Amino acid sequence: MNDTFAKVAQTISESYDVPHESITADSHILRDLGLDSIDLYDLTFAIEDLFDVSIPTEKWGAETEEKDLSEAPIFTLKMFCARIDQLVAEKAS
Repeated sequence: MNDTFAKVAQTISESYDVPHESITADSHILRDLGLDSIDLYDLTFAIEDLFDVSIPTEKWGAETEEKDLSEAPIFTLKMFCARIDQLVAEKAS
């Protein structure tokens, strides 16, 4: 996940003017980094291009019991990056 985290953090920092040093594995994309739901979709498209995968964002959001996505654990960077790694591995197999 380290390489994935580094790429995702760099994308967030550059695209959304979030200080790189404020992005950690425990950062929540919506709650902590200040992105909104439209930003999340834009980020998803950028990540899909970067890793050449298709991210099922709505499915991931539906998997959570949280009604407010800003509380959904899947959108913490460590979980988000782990899922990206899983998608990359599935594509490679």
